[in-house]
Amino acid sequence: MKPCENELSTLERLDPNELFRPPPEGWGKDKLSLFFALADYNSRASFVQLQAFHKQLVAIEDVFFAADALQSNEDELVTRLLISGAQSAFRGAARLAYSTQVAESYMVGRGCIESAAYAHLVHRVAGLDEVFLRRHDDGESLKKSKTEFKWATARGRLEEFSPQVSERAQGLYSHAIDYGGHPNERSLTQRIKEFPNGDSTKYEIGHLVGEPKAIVAAVRFTVAVGVLSLRIYELIRPVEFEEAGLTEAIRVLARDDNFEPTKQLQTAESLASGDTTEKGAD
Repeated sequence: MKPCENELSTLERLDPNELFRPPPEGWGKDKLSLFFALADYNSRASFVQLQAFHKQLVAIEDVFFAADALQSNEDELVTRLLISGAQSAFRGAARLAYSTQVAESYMVGRGCIESAAYAHLVHRVAGLDEVFLRRHDDGESLKKSKTEFKWATARGRLEEFSPQVSERAQGLYSHAIDYGGHPNERSLTQRIKEFPNGDSTKYEIGHLVGEPKAIVAAVRFTVAVGVLSLRIYELIRPVEFEEAGLTEAIRVLARDDNFEPTKQLQTAESLASGDTTEKGAD
């Protein structure tokens, strides 16, 4: 068995049955490969249980690939690299959410937002692609890159061209930080399970989250991040997207994306406090 280098080119020459062969000798016998196996099991369970959201994620993927097909090798290289990074992060966030590594999915989701926003920034500012590519040339180049590539700057540029997209980006970015983008209280307390133990309470801390609402919230966040990335991508290539019918496809995806960070915050806080009554969450 060899790792897949690129899923599309690999699938062309790989026997599909190879993907579903029994695990290799020793798989699951140590703690790390057992964790991988459990995460994979959770991913398949999420696929079965969350079909409505899976269809949304697949629709987002379809638009990403359709948009990529519109570009030629002569198009802006750095912008394309950053958009490709956004799509890759979107896939990674979905995979982590499905596997129930909930906090980690928000880390990667934040990266998706940043990659898309930086793609838009590079597209709008002449010469910024050169700054991006020369980041590690020397100390001065590194300093300039750090100065130019900041979230506030990227969000400000989005604000110029679409206040709606900018506001959505900030809302999702802040939510990502609260739930895993930074190692803070909300991202870490999701891992705790409480068990009565006589007169006291026993706590267990795990890496795979079993709370269904937390898993669904992470998947819904990933859908929202994917839609946001496509809306940013549309700002970069509005004419091509309109002509290819992608503008309408994104509009439909955005209409079906009803993730509201504030409501998700309320739900998660009620879970943490032991209050399982609904507070505005779907």
